[in-house]
Amino acid sequence: MQRFSFLLMMVLAFSFIDLVSQDNPKSRERIETAKKVKLLEILDLNESESEKFLVKYNSAEKLVKEKNELFHKYTQELMQLLDEKASTKELSDKSAAVINAQKELHSAVENKISSMKSILSEQNFAKFLVFDMQFNQRLRKMLFERGGEEFPPDSKKFKKFRKNNRD
Repeated sequence: MQRFSFLLMMVLAFSFIDLVSQDNPKSRERIETAKKVKLLEILDLNESESEKFLVKYNSAEKLVKEKNELFHKYTQELMQLLDEKASTKELSDKSAAVINAQKELHSAVENKISSMKSILSEQNFAKFLVFDMQFNQRLRKMLFERGGEEFPPDSKKFKKFRKNNRD
């Protein structure tokens, strides 16, 4: 259960970063660069270890990003189908695609974690896990404080969605 909770937090964190920065690729790049620099500083790896770490980390992050983008694409399409009052079959098919994309995203996150465990010492792996969660929590908090919510409960977009989808 703890493993699932951790994976869910990781997926939500990646989703949040992606949502916040999808309109501004430079912001996303700055965030990712700052995250890597701080992570390398905390792990205190030698040059060879840093190189191996970054190769695996970048590869895993790229796959997570791709899966996250697909998940968001299908979710947006599902929201549009809801707005358009689509048929039950269309909603069912798109819901299945969302669920499948979410499973693939979970798998990519899990693979990223496994690949980091395979190259880091136990202490550095623990530091990696803690840092990753704390970094994403702090980023999320900072962005919310600045008003960076994509779909806050008091937004027109949310109210319209609720109005159109009440039982």
